[in-house]
Amino acid sequence: MSNISLGQIQKTAQIQTQRLSQRQIQTLNYIGMNSNELRDEILSAVEENPALELLSDTFSEGTSTLKRKSELPSVHTGTSSAAGEQAARDFQLMLESTPAPEKTLQEYLLEQLGISKVSKEEYDFCSLLIQNLDSNGFYTISPESFLDKNNPRHTETFLEKCLSIIRHFEPAGICVQNINESLYVQAQIKGDAPPLALFILNKHLDFIIPPAAEKVRKKILEYLDSEERKKFANTGKAEFQKNLVTVANIQEAIEYIQSLNPYPARDFDSSSSQYIRPDVYVVAKKGCLEKEDLEKGFVINDDKSYFRILPANDILPVVRIAPDFKKASVETAKNSEAENFLRSQLQSAEAFLDTLNFRNQVIINACSILVQKQKDFFENGPGNLKPMTQRQFAEVVGIHESTVSRIADSKFLHCEWGTFPLKYFFTTAIQKKITMEDVSAGNTETQVSTDTVLLEIEKILSSQKPGEKRLSDQKIADLLAQKGYQIARRTVAKYRSRLNIASSYNR
Repeated sequence: MSNISLGQIQKTAQIQTQRLSQRQIQTLNYIGMNSNELRDEILSAVEENPALELLSDTFSEGTSTLKRKSELPSVHTGTSSAAGEQAARDFQLMLESTPAPEKTLQEYLLEQLGISKVSKEEYDFCSLLIQNLDSNGFYTISPESFLDKNNPRHTETFLEKCLSIIRHFEPAGICVQNINESLYVQAQIKGDAPPLALFILNKHLDFIIPPAAEKVRKKILEYLDSEERKKFANTGKAEFQKNLVTVANIQEAIEYIQSLNPYPARDFDSSSSQYIRPDVYVVAKKGCLEKEDLEKGFVINDDKSYFRILPANDILPVVRIAPDFKKASVETAKNSEAENFLRSQLQSAEAFLDTLNFRNQVIINACSILVQKQKDFFENGPGNLKPMTQRQFAEVVGIHESTVSRIADSKFLHCEWGTFPLKYFFTTAIQKKITMEDVSAGNTETQVSTDTVLLEIEKILSSQKPGEKRLSDQKIADLLAQKGYQIARRTVAKYRSRLNIASSYNR
């Protein structure tokens, strides 16, 4: 213990560290912004820096330059008159008579849930289901995905109870997968549907297209006479007998179905809806390039197609250094306080424009390499992505993985196949066994992307005919295994939810 010293010792050490400058931090922040966020940043910079001038703005009205807050009139003066007082009273009356903003569907449903006699666990789960609804009242993600597997009370019975609670709220027929299910739920809740109407609404809505009673009767009788239907009828569980399939009853069923509301949530405020604006456009051209195509920048090719990568400048304001400001900085006396202020603002404006240009170059260069690596997708569409993680892409581009994450974060790319988030193009690899079908087709790929598996699941489910037994997740996994995809049942359930496809129980 006598050898232990509690005194302070001063040492000198040489350490090499790297710190980001303010400009580098600003550049990284701009790379992480999408077009809408960058637009706000540009307008804010023009507002704060007098050296910047707004040349044009797609979404502004009138002048080509931005009025500053200091130029806007903030105080109005004048004399009172009888006409002015009357106008003021009329204006006040108009404000008081203006209805309050409409509630959103979620707000309206949560109010009803708040006065319902439900348990705390049911309330929390119903709240999740309500927040999962789109503007039409249909769920965006399969409700099964919200079940907690570690919670023994989260069973299918619990899910059905919560769904039933919400479906009985006003408007009736929400928290469903699609229009067909909404109409069926509405008919069940009303309780006055003719038997034929319930039969048609229960996965046979295509029978009334067109809604001609004679044609509908023929379709129903053909279905009842089918071998599959005979097996079902022999069990004694048939919904009705053939003698009920009359033209009069069918006409009654059609009129009842037409009285239902296919979009029960359309009367609610949809102001909370968000609209996606692409940050990058990919324009494709087949065949040989003409002179004007070269001038437009079609530079990426794979011997079949040429691609042009364009930034989303259609929503970004166009700014520049104000000529009058630059002239004033030259004419101002040197070493004066005004000259120092003008020079600092000018340098800040030039740095801002350089940062914007650098951000565009980084994103365009990264997207150009992305198109080259995923050229099969841009030529043939979804289902043709190659496995590629953000780390692998960062190694190819020669930038840090965090920079790739900033580039892909909250940004969207538009091409001829639709609008996709940039993160969509980064997928993990899934092992695939080579089958005889692959050998005959010349396909020797042992790794595929999740995008390919999603397409296979969608093909399997869409190939089912009406009336066939719905495929379970395990059966889908078995069919995928026959094609060489070794996917677990839980993984199939997760991918099915991503496709917004209900389970076999609810399909």
